[in-house]
Amino acid sequence: MTNTPSPLHYTCTGSGPDVLLIHGWGSSGVMWGPTMQALAGQFRLWAVDLAGSGASQPYEGVSGINRHVEALAAFCERHQIKPLAVVGHSMGGMVALKLAAMYPDLMQGLVLVCPCITGRYGFPGMSRFFRTRWTTPLTARSQLLWRIAKHELVVQAATHLLFHPNRPLLMQIVRDFQRADWRSGVHDLHSMARENVLEAARQIRIPTLVIVGGRDRTVPPDEGRAAAFAIPKARLVEFPTCAHRLPDERPEAFFATLQNFLTR
Repeated sequence: MTNTPSPLHYTCTGSGPDVLLIHGWGSSGVMWGPTMQALAGQFRLWAVDLAGSGASQPYEGVSGINRHVEALAAFCERHQIKPLAVVGHSMGGMVALKLAAMYPDLMQGLVLVCPCITGRYGFPGMSRFFRTRWTTPLTARSQLLWRIAKHELVVQAATHLLFHPNRPLLMQIVRDFQRADWRSGVHDLHSMARENVLEAARQIRIPTLVIVGGRDRTVPPDEGRAAAFAIPKARLVEFPTCAHRLPDERPEAFFATLQNFLTR
């Protein structure tokens, strides 16, 4: 089932306890397709497109972590769901953690996959750049650069130059980036770089699973490790040879780890 009766587009499938899935920056709910297919026999899974991503329209005004949190809380209220667990990937992990801290009765469990916790992401210095006061006026004028980066000819050239063992996954990542709203993308990078949810992590009292890839170069695995250390009821699982897209790199192991947590 795919629907858009609210500002957030979503896909829902399966039957059983509700599980809410939150994607990361520049991505969409499409990333959770294989996970939903694997777990639909036991759970009802909701994959939401955050505002400005996928098929969801951007917010009026400035996007950011707090707006995503409020929008997801309203989404759960609108659909009358109290998730068995909220699962967040990358930036979605930051959103999910803050959602759990601000709405402690909303969910029963929390899963953080390669989460951004203290605002560190990207190549060295990238997140520091987005924390400075100079980036706001610079990125506000970056629309032309975004249009060029998302142009089909540029995309085709880049995908031919990039080596990736999973070409369909690479194309999915590229298409999600092309669909993303540029202002939302810039605002979210600013917001993520300036957030530190480590203190919020210490407030979490529900069972939590943190999964990281040992070779993650998009979000340092130390981010997830710090979250697992701070959350009292957290369990840390590491995939030493994986990078940032764990559900796609080690799908069977990822699904089994997630299923084991949810059924407990």
